[in-house]
Amino acid sequence: MNKQRLDSLMKMLLEQASYVSKMVDLAIQILVDKEDTTKQINDYEQKVNEMENKLEEECISTIALNQPEARDLRQIVAIMKTNVDLERLADLTENIAFSGMKICNLPVFGEIQDVEKIALETKRMLENTIEAFSSFDAEMAKRVCEDDEIVDYLNRKIINDMLRLDYATHGLSELFHVVRISRSFERMADLTTNIAENTIYVASGLQIKHGAGLEKKNEE
Repeated sequence: MNKQRLDSLMKMLLEQASYVSKMVDLAIQILVDKEDTTKQINDYEQKVNEMENKLEEECISTIALNQPEARDLRQIVAIMKTNVDLERLADLTENIAFSGMKICNLPVFGEIQDVEKIALETKRMLENTIEAFSSFDAEMAKRVCEDDEIVDYLNRKIINDMLRLDYATHGLSELFHVVRISRSFERMADLTTNIAENTIYVASGLQIKHGAGLEKKNEE
């Protein structure tokens, strides 16, 4: 297998990941600074969509032309899966930006305490999982998987806090957008965990998805 070809696929994936990371930063600006960054987010989302299609084609072509074995094949499959997850992360970021613009200046937003915290925690997970994937660092990837519980907890807390609000004061539309933001971050953390699991699979051949445990896959 041509190492230069694999390096090219990784370079494309990491470029796509950098666009997603910038999108998340811009969405957080809406939530924290109340700054309208939706135009920039939409522009990056278009780039992510274009790169997803191109990278998928390149991966399929690489498998067809090179017939890679063992670890190289695992890496290409992981790149393809991560490519899809990154596109989904971009879509969720757009959802957060849209809902954020709807409520960031409304009283309900100030009454929910942990929105900024769940945003920053999810961004930290994303940064760590990209770093882990770039070097196939299984230990860092495992820590990302563990951090998913923090985001799950914050999501539950935000929704519980929201349910205690006075529905007569805050309209259902406002509360819907709070739920959408929180659930979107929770889903982003799940996708980030998927990427971490892909990292562990490439690095060690261990499949830990869906409670499969640390089952050893066949090596070269």
